[in-house]
Amino acid sequence: MKILSYHEVKDKDSMMVMGLKSFFWAFTPGWLDDNLRQDEFLRDSPIGMCAVSGGKVVSFVGVTHIKTKNKSGDIETAGGIHSVMTLPDYAGKGFARKLLQAAESYFMEQGFRFSFLTTSSFINAYKWYLDVGYKDIPQVLNYPYLYKVFKKPQVEPVTKTPSEFKLNHKAMLEIFNRYAENKSGFTYRTIDLIKFKESSGAFVKHLSLMLPDGYALLTSVNNSIVIKEILANSQKAYSKLIKMASLRAKYGIAAQHPYDPNAVKALIKAGFKLDKGNYIKAMCKPQGKDTLNDVYGKNFMISKIDWF
Repeated sequence: MKILSYHEVKDKDSMMVMGLKSFFWAFTPGWLDDNLRQDEFLRDSPIGMCAVSGGKVVSFVGVTHIKTKNKSGDIETAGGIHSVMTLPDYAGKGFARKLLQAAESYFMEQGFRFSFLTTSSFINAYKWYLDVGYKDIPQVLNYPYLYKVFKKPQVEPVTKTPSEFKLNHKAMLEIFNRYAENKSGFTYRTIDLIKFKESSGAFVKHLSLMLPDGYALLTSVNNSIVIKEILANSQKAYSKLIKMASLRAKYGIAAQHPYDPNAVKALIKAGFKLDKGNYIKAMCKPQGKDTLNDVYGKNFMISKIDWF
């Protein structure tokens, strides 16, 4: 078995079926090339570490650069781990662990002080990440879910967005930066990054909503609306966004861990039920002596659209 970076591997064909077996999506060079053109975090990274046996890739650990902001407001580039997968016939042989070690060695060579990943405690990999030194980010554990199931299906959900409510990336960024000014963590955001999140399906543009002082990024699941991110400068704006988003749903509407306490208040006021606890985890592993609290303080945040 050889450990090579993604760029060093000649035959990547087996990664397609590995992705389908692991995550139900086809991991192909063409698809990745499309992402590279849009994702500034992935573009400058080695893409991933590959275990090659018999001339084919049998295990993979995705590697990316992530721009975060520390508690001083400065950009703190960290490592990101994603898409950890192994062909079933090669599972349990320690390949992924060796690839993760290679990825973390790369991070330390780059001077990155932290490695981040997102996962679910519902799957076996979560216990493995704990075993290799990753820990839950405590602030994220407190993010709630809020939901509202309609007593009767909405007969004709709103599907069209008037021009005055359509997304404006520049205005969205200004609202986000104003809120995140004194926050740390995944608070680095650019217009290009927003566009990439949009194109990759983190939210649906034609469903999402924009006001002069707020926005709501939405998706649809089984004819219900899911709020992936909602942010506003006032309770009045939150109330209007929630009402407009609800009109787009047939059976119900939910908000996935809104990070602004004022958003939570507005959702509860609008009749949403709150449910604490989360299978979805954001995890971190220091690559040196500095702790997460040392560098990021207590105001660490990450949005659902920043999951990777």
